[in-house]
Amino acid sequence: MVELEQVALRKDYKLKCVFTEHCLNCQGKLWLLRINGTIKQQCMHTDCRCSFNIYRKCTHCDYVYPFEETDCKICEPEIRLLAQAEVTKEENEKGLKKLYKRYKNGDVGELEYRAAKSLHENEIISCQEQATTIRERRK
Repeated sequence: MVELEQVALRKDYKLKCVFTEHCLNCQGKLWLLRINGTIKQQCMHTDCRCSFNIYRKCTHCDYVYPFEETDCKICEPEIRLLAQAEVTKEENEKGLKKLYKRYKNGDVGELEYRAAKSLHENEIISCQEQATTIRERRK
């Protein structure tokens, strides 16, 4: 699993609130109302008092969610995959540097070094391709 802060760094969308401009019945002004654990809009006219739901819209895929949702169900899995690929790439680059230091100090033999190096390099390349594919899909 990827750390939440790594996912948050790569998040390229927001769920913006979509408010109703005015009452659909009497064209009156609306105010916010907290009712049943959620927030709605209510008409200010005493004889109307209609209430309207507030929705959230994703800035990337334009999908609409109820007010209580905080993550886009379409974009969030892609962001998590992107974060996983980039974090794995960074970890393999660090592992490659550590392996080189151990090889220079004589702690690792030549055959072990070459085998481990090729594994790290292959993993870096595959993670880089995966991250590039996800980024292109999100454009």
